[in-house]
Amino acid sequence: MVNDALVESKQKRPKNNINGLVDELLVEILCRLPCHKIVVTCKSVCKHWAALLSNSFFIRRFIAYYISSKTRPQLHYYDSSIINGCFDRTFGVVVRKMDSTLTGGGYSNENTHKGLMIRFNDPIYNAKNVGVSSLPWLSTLTVVGASNDLLLYSKYELCLMYFVIDLYIINAQTMQCIELPSLHIQTPARHIGFICDPYYYYSTTSRHTTNLTLNDAYCACIVVILAPGKAISQASFMPTDANEFPACLFSTNTGGGMWRNVILSLPLSCRPTHFCSYFSIGRKYYFRCDKGIIGFDPFVVDDNHVIKCDFLPLPLPHMNFLSTFGVFHERLYMCDTDAPYKSDTNGTYRVWALEDYETGSWSLRHTITMQNWISLNRRLDKLIDREKHIGKPISFHPTNPDVIYTISQRWIIMCNLRTKEIEIVAKLPQDLQDLYPDACPFQITLPVWPSPLPTL
Repeated sequence: MVNDALVESKQKRPKNNINGLVDELLVEILCRLPCHKIVVTCKSVCKHWAALLSNSFFIRRFIAYYISSKTRPQLHYYDSSIINGCFDRTFGVVVRKMDSTLTGGGYSNENTHKGLMIRFNDPIYNAKNVGVSSLPWLSTLTVVGASNDLLLYSKYELCLMYFVIDLYIINAQTMQCIELPSLHIQTPARHIGFICDPYYYYSTTSRHTTNLTLNDAYCACIVVILAPGKAISQASFMPTDANEFPACLFSTNTGGGMWRNVILSLPLSCRPTHFCSYFSIGRKYYFRCDKGIIGFDPFVVDDNHVIKCDFLPLPLPHMNFLSTFGVFHERLYMCDTDAPYKSDTNGTYRVWALEDYETGSWSLRHTITMQNWISLNRRLDKLIDREKHIGKPISFHPTNPDVIYTISQRWIIMCNLRTKEIEIVAKLPQDLQDLYPDACPFQITLPVWPSPLPTL
């Protein structure tokens, strides 16, 4: 039932227009609107519609109807559990130019403010339907993280003896923004990351029944890793072991709007010097470094403010940073390629699957060189003949670990590692073609109903 707050007023409703309908019937009509943007527009019709369309009952019904809509084609060759994870959302990748001085934060120049959003409009049924647009809010800010449909932007300044990091969470669909409390630190940030819970969960019990729960109190967590051996703030909160890194956490579920100083305790065999991309599996946070992959749960901190970290070795020693990660059924996949500037490279692309999280053992699923690709575009024929590789991997397909996307100087290319076919799916704007080869990708999902900004 619709909330009591939305029960129609005592005044008699008109009988000759849509406002004469009871709320339950009006919800059934309006939940068939094609997208949330039109819902937002309809809120301006009247106060009653604004209240109705903002109500959690309508949001649940809108999402559930979209998921169970009979108009969507039936698939038989995809795993149903994968479909349930991606059926209601659009897949995308946010790309910005990597800062050569500091990955994930630090001093930035005007090039790091450049970026684009690659939107795969229907990733399950038509992965070639791709839109490319410039990122918003980039005049003075740099995107440093993404989770679900939320982007994390930063502004980095040196003020007297301290570095000041201003962080903003922006919804990629609604362009709503909130500012986090400023972070004052004595040492530059080495890595900035961002994870958050999904706004809603659902499971499909039958063809016509969907159980959906809104997560109104979902939690978001921002991770800022600092250089080792330095105090975090005036409190001189600093690690004492060589394998401990100072870090700052901000979690929306702790209240108070305060940053928390913690220590990341790494295994003795790992002391990273360079940090790169990150990803999450559930509530566990992972980031790539020069030594391997480090994972930890930012929500589990002991009484000594220490977070124990796990370490996963890379499939091969001394691997470069031209790689991307994907998670399928909580199984980790990694795609890497040879550096294009090396004289002895043959443009090999490899896809690895993590077989055991305890032992860190990987299996090699695909190995493809430049000579093996089958081009579906004449322009790619010239690229294969002239270049040593077809671009930097930026993302896996959301439901198929055998398909990756790469970014080259001019194009976004879809690569099927099983059939060895490659195809251009989008062209980069002229002013963004310098993103390659220093593209820094962040994978996002754009659900049917946008996530509200977290409550601080």
